[in-house]
Amino acid sequence: MTIIEFFSSDPIENAASLITLQPDRVVFLGRSEAMTEDTEKRYTALRDALKLKTEFVFRPWDIGSVSAMCGTLKELIAEYAPVRIDLTGGDERALHVSGRVAEQLSDAVPMHRFDTRSGTACEFPSGAPLSLKKPLALSVEQFTALYGDKIAGSPNGQALSSWKETAAFEKAVRGVWKVYTQKPSDWNTQLKHFLECVKYRVHCEDPLEIRLDESRIKRNIQRWGTKVNDVRNLLSRLESQQVVARLGDLHFRYDSEEAKHCLSKEGNALEMYTLLLGMIAKNADGTKVFCNAKTGVYFDWNGSFGERHNVHNEVDVMLMRGVCPVFISCKNGDFGLEELFMLRAIAERFGGKHPTAVLVTNGAVSDAEAERMAQMGIYLIQHVFSLTEEEYIQKLTEAATHI
Repeated sequence: MTIIEFFSSDPIENAASLITLQPDRVVFLGRSEAMTEDTEKRYTALRDALKLKTEFVFRPWDIGSVSAMCGTLKELIAEYAPVRIDLTGGDERALHVSGRVAEQLSDAVPMHRFDTRSGTACEFPSGAPLSLKKPLALSVEQFTALYGDKIAGSPNGQALSSWKETAAFEKAVRGVWKVYTQKPSDWNTQLKHFLECVKYRVHCEDPLEIRLDESRIKRNIQRWGTKVNDVRNLLSRLESQQVVARLGDLHFRYDSEEAKHCLSKEGNALEMYTLLLGMIAKNADGTKVFCNAKTGVYFDWNGSFGERHNVHNEVDVMLMRGVCPVFISCKNGDFGLEELFMLRAIAERFGGKHPTAVLVTNGAVSDAEAERMAQMGIYLIQHVFSLTEEEYIQKLTEAATHI
């Protein structure tokens, strides 16, 4: 089967049939100046990532003449029969030409159109649902690459996180979150003291084993007594959730790499919990709400990761609902207006036609702040620590599906 695709400025509209119908060939029909070599490379990379063997044909046409456009479309229909026309990216002129050509041909040419937000497609003009081979869905990496953007897991261009929905991952995240919710007001202080003391440890062959050197802590840390007591208190609570195993007074072993990461920064508990719930969130029919989830996604504004004057910004968690990205900023403390503007800017610049910006916080915001976020198109979820898993999943789902 060959798909004739009216080339759009939105890459998702151009790629929807490729992703879901997996045709033998796609003929892109559009202005020659829009179908550049770089554009062709992006669609080729997506095809390869999807492990397809679809052939691409880029055919320019004369948009200044309806008669010439009709002639070109009829030639393509005859040359590549059987064909199906995807109307999704077509402007009014392309749709008019499709209608005229359909009237002139003796055999009907099937046509369809996608709603890229919902991921559904229908036959045209009947409106009957179109059966798809695959859902309209992309990973974070596939989505951003299709738009020609660069992302990484650090300012230096390292790979994105590869956390997976495993038993060890769920155990670590839920365990740390349980400890956090026991005393949320103490979390930042206690974990800060914990991380400060962990700097002064004895070398262990096992990277998950930590034995603190109390004599070095006393020499190097002010108010060391209070901070060491905080460490002991935190370790006891972590051990109760099997996040760590105590091997001695200030000697312990992380249960897993996932547990170690959750405790490597004050904000990681909220970020990893949000990531986990994004991974496991399900619709009423049992299908997943989000097809892909990543944490610590750095966006590059000028394509130069690792360079001295590189401009980049991080999104704490990024979820994909089909081909609609959800950019989430997780705040475990105070935040300013500048951070809201940046979240909105990232969503608008890197999110395609249907981006969602979400701010989640363990604290509370004022009515004025909430109103400002609403005006900026930022969905707010506050008091996360007080929500059940089901309630938080419901709010994440509502954020991703609200219009």
